[in-house]
Amino acid sequence: MQKLNNKFQNNLETANWAESKGYYDVAVSRCYYAILQKMLYIIKRNGYNKSFEGENSHKKIKNYFSQNIKLNKNQKWYIGHIWNIKKARNKSDYSENEISREDFETEIKEISDEILNILEGAGV
Repeated sequence: MQKLNNKFQNNLETANWAESKGYYDVAVSRCYYAILQKMLYIIKRNGYNKSFEGENSHKKIKNYFSQNIKLNKNQKWYIGHIWNIKKARNKSDYSENEISREDFETEIKEISDEILNILEGAGV
């Protein structure tokens, strides 16, 4: 289970590095996976031991997290915005268009920072 938290830390560190270099496509991808791995770590830490692998795995993780980890209404609202980050990640991974600094800062950074803050206190 600690390996999931290590993956989270590595992806978050890579996201911050990529942002500092202006590699916003890399930053959004690593940020998304950092959040997803932190959610999975919290789920596992709270006793769920089944696998989420396979089709729709990201949706299953997000749904299980939202339904089973204690969050207030405001926190759930922010967690729901992981799909905005996933949408940006899909754009960065599969589109010829690049994520701009402005798009990263307005569409990704603020929301992802808030989600990460929520995750730090979730499921304790």
